[in-house]
Amino acid sequence: MNSGADNSREKKLLFITTRLFFPPESGRKLSLYHYCRGLHKVCGYKIYLYSFLDSSNREDEANAKPDFIETVYLANKVGSLAKLKNILFNSLFGKRQPFQCSLYVDERNMRRISQLIASVKPSAIIVDMIRLAPYFKAFAEFPCAKILDMDDLLSKRYERQVAKRESRSDFTGQYGKGGNRVFRAVVNLSPIKKWILLGECARLVNYEKYYTYLYDKVILVSQKETDILNSELPRPKAITVAVGCDLEYFASKLPVAKKPNTLSFVGNMNSAQGSDAVDMIITRVLPKIKAKVTLKIFGKCPEGVMNRYKFNENVVFTGYVDDLRIPVAETEVFLAPIPYGSGIKTKIIEAMAMGMPVVTNSIGAEGINAVNGTHLFIEDDFYDMAKLVDFLLRSRDKALEIGANAKKLIQDEYQWEKIWASFADAGL
Repeated sequence: MNSGADNSREKKLLFITTRLFFPPESGRKLSLYHYCRGLHKVCGYKIYLYSFLDSSNREDEANAKPDFIETVYLANKVGSLAKLKNILFNSLFGKRQPFQCSLYVDERNMRRISQLIASVKPSAIIVDMIRLAPYFKAFAEFPCAKILDMDDLLSKRYERQVAKRESRSDFTGQYGKGGNRVFRAVVNLSPIKKWILLGECARLVNYEKYYTYLYDKVILVSQKETDILNSELPRPKAITVAVGCDLEYFASKLPVAKKPNTLSFVGNMNSAQGSDAVDMIITRVLPKIKAKVTLKIFGKCPEGVMNRYKFNENVVFTGYVDDLRIPVAETEVFLAPIPYGSGIKTKIIEAMAMGMPVVTNSIGAEGINAVNGTHLFIEDDFYDMAKLVDFLLRSRDKALEIGANAKKLIQDEYQWEKIWASFADAGL
């Protein structure tokens, strides 16, 4: 850790985030929310946010900050000309930095962060995700702990996304939301999409290592990815701070009855991963299930995805639901194979906390310290995945046993109070 840090100062932490995370309505927002809650409650920090706004945010949400946040500063919006200049001179040529860094980094925010640090004088700075990592330049000489909360290895996620050739999703995600439709259509053409993803993957591999060298510590949610990154370094710098769960909330007993032969999936279908997961479940798994089932899909979903399956009587899109516990608890099996991704999947942790029997694949279970056939079922073959669903629908006792084991695992290892202890490994 930076030996220049002054431990006699009042404990203040500046967290530079890619989004406002309240209300905590998605996986990454939940992590940021509870990370900050723990850093305040357990580590004793006054927390100052410097937050960019993503497509899910409104400026007035900054006024609804939780009590454990001292002050929220909204970042300047990076203008279109600045983004274009960054992409041309920093991503396509010159530094070869990831496109996502080019969309988030500019000199105005660099100066504002430097000024804020001079005013607040934090004893620690955490930067959220690789896309904001270049802001290290704004505080490189300031004597404090400097931590990059990388969350997961995005290079691994993009590598897997490239391998999924049949993807019909809009891979621009929130970056393309509200943008030019013609541009989005062009970049989503299969050869162009593959070229962009391969290039971004290569850039991320280099930048993940480069910024790991610069920062004092790097946080990842999955121990597997922590081990991968540390194996490529001369000395370990990556630590694991896993995704946790509010067990009291998700494990509470609910007055619901199971609806026979119902399955549930939760996701944000505006993301490429969520959209491709729905395609995979509906086209590759459902037709192989022998029982007549109804799949209920919970979460934000664009019309294009819903229209693909509007004549499928076995599929119900519910849209966004404030409290997922009752509608998910009414289903018999939580079916959540993930087409690509990295880190830990919050939806699976929460379903396990509810005592739901979960059927997923290797990517969906990745990073979770669970035993196949004891805490959940892991299967990569679609025929065998369908057989597992049929088995659980027939064998209620086994479904209850798996659910009980899952809930016990979350209680033992994934409650937020236990997760917060890992911040000590980052010197916090």
